[in-house]
Amino acid sequence: MRSPLVYLTVTKLKNQLLAVVKSPAKLAYAILLVALFAFTAFSGSAYDVEEMRNPQELVAIMTLFYTMMFLMVFASGSSSSNSPMFTLSDVTLLFPAPLSSNKILVYGLVRQLGLNVKIIGLDLKDDVIRFCEQVARDLGYDGLSFLTGDIQSYVSGEPIDMVVTLHACDVATDAAIVQAIGWDCRILLTVPCCQHELNRQIENPLMKPVFGYGLIKERMAALYTDAIRAQVLEYRGYRTQILEFIDMEHTPKNILIRAVRQGNDAAFKKAREKTGTELRKLLEFLQADPAIVRLLAPELGTGERAGTDE
Repeated sequence: MRSPLVYLTVTKLKNQLLAVVKSPAKLAYAILLVALFAFTAFSGSAYDVEEMRNPQELVAIMTLFYTMMFLMVFASGSSSSNSPMFTLSDVTLLFPAPLSSNKILVYGLVRQLGLNVKIIGLDLKDDVIRFCEQVARDLGYDGLSFLTGDIQSYVSGEPIDMVVTLHACDVATDAAIVQAIGWDCRILLTVPCCQHELNRQIENPLMKPVFGYGLIKERMAALYTDAIRAQVLEYRGYRTQILEFIDMEHTPKNILIRAVRQGNDAAFKKAREKTGTELRKLLEFLQADPAIVRLLAPELGTGERAGTDE
């Protein structure tokens, strides 16, 4: 079975070649460089004048020169200075794969060669921030910094492309989602934790035989919470998926909500209306008004629980 790293690398190279072929300017430039490369490689034997440098040596020099030019053009045409360390295909294929974290990290670092990436980590614990800052300094990661505080109080002076949250408890996940949408982020990856809010809200006579068991109600509330979050993101213009983040043997909090911002076209508006109608019916059935709805889609909420669980 082929390694996920090999498969992903080969697939990306194929896609990059297709991107070059589909762009007339890049294709013309690539053809010119290939022609110069071929001319240099096969014309060296025509030079046999004794006064000149060794033709093979000239061929080697020019071959190296043109190869470097071609690689630079190819790389510049297939990468962006705003690219994240891991793309969505990386997250989907590599993270769940049976690969060591070191291999995945090295792969991510190799992708960053020549890219200008700035990563900021936030946490409420001072000791965690001090430790992370020291590690970043020791490794020489100038683009990686850490700050004490929460995402609601963070102010950025530049656009933010991606927000990643890990085990932000209860409505803290909702606060992060609200900030990400407020910043107009292209990508949001969030692993929720401790979804207590809905457990205190949901009730329905039809569900009494099920909700009567506290453990069952708690687990169902957690699943309902993350599904509603995903639907609200869809409603706000993101293509959303819910994935298994990590194996259950490591942590039961293994749900990853992945959202990618979409265009605001006619198809989206039609889908948004359908999503809003379905979500409103679900909230009425559960008799719930979760924070994510109050903050991002108040027109869909029941309003009955607003402000009771902050």
